[in-house]
Amino acid sequence: MSQIRDALLRAPNSPRGASALQQQLQRSPYWSVRQLSCDMEQDRVVLRGTVPCFYLKQVAQALALKTVGIGPLLSDIEVRSE
Repeated sequence: MSQIRDALLRAPNSPRGASALQQQLQRSPYWSVRQLSCDMEQDRVVLRGTVPCFYLKQVAQALALKTVGIGPLLSDIEVRSE
């Protein structure tokens, strides 16, 4: 399993990969995960936004790691409990 994750982390990113991740985020049953944005910056995908708990941050990051075409990932997701 870690070999697959390591391969994904080294894989080159493409706009299609970022688009696929945005679609996966939109399919999430969690409203705050659906509100996150996904952009390409310097050959890496950047996840941005705010979620109310660390668990939802992990959910979003796990979606990113499972999305085909996603290489280096920067998580700029902020956890803010209200």
